[in-house]
Amino acid sequence: MRPRVLHWAVPLAVPCACDPQGASASGPVAARAWSLVDADARASTDTALDPEPDHRPDPVVCPERPWRPENVGIEIDTTACNYVSLSQPLLGDLHEGDAIGIGAWWSTLASVNPAIGHFALYVGADLLWDEWVAIPGPAEVRTVEIASPIDADAGVPVTVHVHNHGYNTWNLQEIQARSQIKGDP
Repeated sequence: MRPRVLHWAVPLAVPCACDPQGASASGPVAARAWSLVDADARASTDTALDPEPDHRPDPVVCPERPWRPENVGIEIDTTACNYVSLSQPLLGDLHEGDAIGIGAWWSTLASVNPAIGHFALYVGADLLWDEWVAIPGPAEVRTVEIASPIDADAGVPVTVHVHNHGYNTWNLQEIQARSQIKGDP
């Protein structure tokens, strides 16, 4: 099932069935915000663990590391790479319904031959968010909020997937979750 994508504004808003003092019928409700990933812990995804094995070209051509830190996120340059899949462990438990904020953008997408690029985010094998983008095409920005469709334990791989045709740059910034914590009545 494809997640419903909603536009969000900073700070990440979380719906809460609570009164202005933060109490609900089941007790006080607070929100806990945390980053899903450590920006410095990305590594190439092992082929056997790739959530999109059918998208992986044969051969994968990527003579050098195509990513670098960009603010609190990552920039992926597909100039020399026809496929990029990067994984890192989930930093904390994720619960179904947690609000997940994702910031992504890409520069103007260039290619001699028309194609479609795919930019996606997975937790384990579960798709959280993706975009299919026409190439060539204009630069665009995405800021989205989705409700997590899954429960996942800390340590499960979070994978950023990009396949593309042409000399392009894709950016994924901070990925944050916000969960509601219910206290005693």
